[in-house]
Amino acid sequence: MSSVLLILLLAILLVGAWFVWPSLTAERDQARRLRQIDQARRRALTDMDYLAQRAWRERSLADTQRIDRIVDEHDL
Repeated sequence: MSSVLLILLLAILLVGAWFVWPSLTAERDQARRLRQIDQARRRALTDMDYLAQRAWRERSLADTQRIDRIVDEHDL
């Protein structure tokens, strides 16, 4: 009798695992995709920050050169 209950319990566990396992793997895959999206977003923000700083430096340099040119032209 106890062996029948043990086999029945194992069968219930196997059937439960059969239905639960795909949802666990789907959640893990979704979590991995979300991490990849977050990493890509962070890389993009870092790249945008770098480009913004570079553009600011280039504009600042251009402004300085323009001021120097005006000063040289007018002998100020």
